[in-house]
Amino acid sequence: MMTPETRPLIPLPDKPVHQLTAEEMAVFRRWMGYEPGGEVVPYPTPEEAESRRQREAWKARYAGQGALEPRLLIRQEQLETLRRNAGRNEAARRYLDDTLALAA
Repeated sequence: MMTPETRPLIPLPDKPVHQLTAEEMAVFRRWMGYEPGGEVVPYPTPEEAESRRQREAWKARYAGQGALEPRLLIRQEQLETLRRNAGRNEAARRYLDDTLALAA
């Protein structure tokens, strides 16, 4: 994918490869390494390397910290609404019982 960092580095129009002219295709082939000579796009760019470093640091910190069993993410106001509804409606009461059983 063409990123804002690599766009100025490649002397080609911003269009799909299959729409390149023969001259543009020759430039493309040199830049992609299919033909000898010419420059190449540095990979990873400094921005990509920094992003990768941050992502790997995050993964090292949080990997394996998740729970294996299912968890319910319910806010307090949602529980209050459910309890109010359970007082008036049988289906809501069953749902509340099932929810509390899952959360236990």
